[in-house]
Amino acid sequence: MANIIQFPGTRQTALQRVQSSYSLRDVQKQFGISEKLLRKWAEAGAVETVPGKEGEIRFGLGALARFRSIREERTRGKTLKQIDEEMRGQLDLFASRPSGIVRSLSEKRTPFEEGLILLDRGDASAASFFQKALEQDDHCADAHCNLGILAFESGDVPGAMTEFIRALESEPGHFESHYDLGNLYFDAGNLPLAQMHFETAARIEPEYADTFFNLGLLYARLENWKKSKECFERYTAFEDIDHGEAVKEILKHLEQQT
Repeated sequence: MANIIQFPGTRQTALQRVQSSYSLRDVQKQFGISEKLLRKWAEAGAVETVPGKEGEIRFGLGALARFRSIREERTRGKTLKQIDEEMRGQLDLFASRPSGIVRSLSEKRTPFEEGLILLDRGDASAASFFQKALEQDDHCADAHCNLGILAFESGDVPGAMTEFIRALESEPGHFESHYDLGNLYFDAGNLPLAQMHFETAARIEPEYADTFFNLGLLYARLENWKKSKECFERYTAFEDIDHGEAVKEILKHLEQQT
C-alpha cells in the first residue's frame, strides 16, 4: 500500500483499509486491546476467529464488528475491565467449544468478503465485488472505503476522495475513511480539512497511535508548536511504536519552540 506522509528520520504512514482478517498485532494497534485479553476472548470463543497459519490467531469480520462495538462502549465511558467482565459472563455459553468460534473456509462468502480476499491478493477485480456489495447493501461504508483504496492505488486520487466521502455519508463515524481522507488532504496541502479528519479519527479511535503522529506533523506545518508537541508526546506514550527515538528528537526541537 502506498505511503503518504513522510517526516525526516521517522517512518511513513499508510492508508487504512478494511481487511479480510486481522492479526493480534493489528487489533492491538488499531483498538488498543491487550494481547492477553485478545487471546483469552479468542480461545474462549467470545470473538470470531478465522483460519490462519498454524498456531496463529486471526480475527475475521465478525470479530471486527465486535471490536468496533467495544470501541463505542469505551467512548461512552466503559473500561476494558468492565467489558471483559461482561464478556466473561458469557464465556460459559462457549464452554463446549474450547477452540473458540472458528469460521470455516468452506462457508459461503458474501460479495464483500470475496472482494476482501481478492484485495488481499492485490487483485483489482475486487472492485466489482465491492460494487456488488453496495448493490446488496452489504458493508457499504467498508466497501466504499476499499474502493477508495483501489482508486488511490490506480493513481485516481480524486476518485479515492470521493469513495471515502461516500463511506462517511453511509457511516459518519467510519474511522478508516476519516483517517484516509486526513492523509489525502494533508498530501494535497489542504491542512484545515486534513486537521478536521485526523481530529475526528482521533476521537473515534483514541488508541491508534499513527493518528497522533500525523496530527503532530500537521500542527508542525501550521506552526502550532504546542499542539504538535502534545500529539508527539501522546504518540510516544503508546507501546510498540516505530522510531520512537527519532520522535523524541523531534520533541526536543519542539520544546525550543514552546
